Amino acid sequence: MVKMRPGTEGVKQSLHYFNVLTSIDPS
Repeated sequence: MVKMRPGTEGVKQSLHYFNVLTSIDPS
């Protein structure tokens, strides 16, 4: 994965949300 840089909070939140969704429904 790419190094997390300052100002990428939105991207981190999107990735986290996507990971949660895939955990619930891994299809």
